Amino acid sequence: MNTSVKISHMKIISIDDPNDLYYPLDKETYWDPEVYYHGTSKQHSTSIEKNGFHLEKVYDAIDVSELYNAFSSSYFQAMNFEEMDYHKEDLTYAIGGAGHSVSFSGNYWYARNYSINLGGESIEHIVNVCKWISKLPDCPFQRLANRCLEKYEPLCENHIPCVYVVRLPDDELKEWNEKVKDHKKFMDEQPNKNGNIDHFVFNKISNESIIARIDFSREIKSWTPYANKPCPLHWTS
Repeated sequence: MNTSVKISHMKIISIDDPNDLYYPLDKETYWDPEVYYHGTSKQHSTSIEKNGFHLEKVYDAIDVSELYNAFSSSYFQAMNFEEMDYHKEDLTYAIGGAGHSVSFSGNYWYARNYSINLGGESIEHIVNVCKWISKLPDCPFQRLANRCLEKYEPLCENHIPCVYVVRLPDDELKEWNEKVKDHKKFMDEQPNKNGNIDHFVFNKISNESIIARIDFSREIKSWTPYANKPCPLHWTS
């Protein structure tokens, strides 16, 4: 069962069925070239709906820097951990691109997948790295890992996935549209922007740009559109 309510300029849609993959808005919104999607945790909704999307992060950049720099220590350099490169790569995004921009997707289902990350993508990366470090034998960074877990693990435990539907300002889209004007469609029946799974915005986006918030069940699973299958839409033409 899906429910919908309008609050101020923003519609709130609740999708209770974790297996419901249908696009939850109308055909006009789906085809609107200015509409993009941001998957996140509902715990961040108060800030987003009050202040819009801004570059201030829900985690402390110093914490991420200390975790990242730990991999250059003699402890890690002297040992060949199979998972080390994997975790370091996760922190690279949190300390780099995620620290200076807000990511949106032209594809609703990709944003839905991002919303599954507990506490948000960067928070989940930080927590996973810290859990790994905290279990390493005689690791000098266990205190750092435990301190970060105290701060960030509750955000994962209370996670509720949601997607924001946002109409990006014209000036945010001009540069991207110029880059992809000859871009092959991700699928013939989808808007061209659906092939753009990562659109980075480097300026604040006002809360007035939010069209809707879509709340999901905690049990939703990842799903990716396939080129040989139609997208789950409520209309047929």
